[in-house]
Amino acid sequence: MKTKLLLITLSSFLAAGLLLFAAGCEEPKPTPTPTPTATITEITMATGVDADNKPVKPTSKFTTDTARVFCSAKMNDAPPGTKVTGRWAYLSGELPGVTGYVIDSASVDIEGTKYFVLSLSKPTNGWPRGLYAVTLLVNDKEVASAPFSVA
Repeated sequence: MKTKLLLITLSSFLAAGLLLFAAGCEEPKPTPTPTPTATITEITMATGVDADNKPVKPTSKFTTDTARVFCSAKMNDAPPGTKVTGRWAYLSGELPGVTGYVIDSASVDIEGTKYFVLSLSKPTNGWPRGLYAVTLLVNDKEVASAPFSVA
């Protein structure tokens, strides 16, 4: 009887030990890391930018002979692979029947937090007078628009 009791006790300890061992062998579940959300701030139209892409001579009013219009903005917390697109459009003005015309678009890849710049050169015959805007898209989603005028 002592042998039977000893076997039952040993079996119980062995089973409990195996359960504890099996529970301890589970793969740890990874802790989810939050995905950074890229945001754009400090959108500024200007006649130039400095070496860090910060605006120089901010303005939203340009002349017909302005050589280049700059849009400077600050990207915040952009994960690797973030693409910013600037879509330049003539909204309305001296060109009869022309509204919402997309002039050009350009994209830049960006990561982290830093200033970036998009620009558009003066057309051959000068800028038509009117209202314009540059629309900013992050990974093909519209996030902001900066209006400007040419007079």
